[in-house]
Amino acid sequence: MTQATPHVMTFESLKTQTAAGEIDTVLVCVIDMQGRLMGKRFHAQAFVDSGHAETHCCTYLLATDLEMATPEGYAATSWAKRLWGLRDAPRPDHIAPDPVA
Repeated sequence: MTQATPHVMTFESLKTQTAAGEIDTVLVCVIDMQGRLMGKRFHAQAFVDSGHAETHCCTYLLATDLEMATPEGYAATSWAKRLWGLRDAPRPDHIAPDPVA
């Protein structure tokens, strides 16, 4: 098992803090083609119960511009060729608390 670094919390710690009411929201993020964080927000208990195993999003989210339109030239996000689903499996060794919260 990998030892957590100071800026990363363990899944066990997330479960404990969620049960204590210290954490209420978990963000599952991926980096899009523009370098922005995209993803979804979970109620912390829903993430602990099932969201940690896997979640899904559309590839459309990974290639949209600021107006949420897909730029030309990305086959995976083409309206003409069909949009694809993306299976996201959050990594329990990459849980980081928001330092601002």
